Amino acid sequence: MAMAVASALALALALRINVLVLLLLSSSLLLPILNVIAEAATDLPSSCSLTCSCCHSSLTIARMAQQVLATLILALCLSWASAAFNCSLYASTCSGTTGYTAYSSCSDTVAANLGGMACRIYHLGVAAMAGNATEHCPHAAQDATGPCATEVLKSFNCSLYASTCSGTTGYTAYSGCSDTVAANPLGMACRTYHLGVAAMAGNAAEHCPPCRTRSHGLLRYRSS
Repeated sequence: MAMAVASALALALALRINVLVLLLLSSSLLLPILNVIAEAATDLPSSCSLTCSCCHSSLTIARMAQQVLATLILALCLSWASAAFNCSLYASTCSGTTGYTAYSSCSDTVAANLGGMACRIYHLGVAAMAGNATEHCPHAAQDATGPCATEVLKSFNCSLYASTCSGTTGYTAYSGCSDTVAANPLGMACRTYHLGVAAMAGNAAEHCPPCRTRSHGLLRYRSS
């Protein structure tokens, strides 16, 4: 069973198939078959002859297979969901490719988009395999192209900043906040992360200051 699953996963990667999709497809095909076997064997009388012992063995195997498959799928799904974008792997894998652009505050971008970078994580994993960097690195970039272009990363929320931080000491409102955000699409990752933390109960006093206009890194401003 384990060897079969390992082979299926290896084949999925070789064919560049989304592993999660493959697992869901496998479960939709295999679990109903195992259910049929289990239900059929359950109908057998308890006082079976020697011939029926084989059927009961099939029932036991089917039930065990159900449990193993379900546990494996759950574990892999959880590991997939909890995986985070690897900033170091992105730099080492993609820095030599044409059009490479480093993430602006990569760790802050990842922290602000937990659970929201699945497409980039997948393509970075494929890019790290021999010969795939040129094709897949652009999909893993901060300003992603191709299939990950629709995976929009969080941007600085002007309304949330005002409602969360206006009551803190030293608060300064952004002048033309929406224009500032538009002019810095990839340059406010640190502020976006800290604003998200500041919005949690009890964190405003500590995390609002890093969100201010002159707190961390220079911002570009649009001329009127």
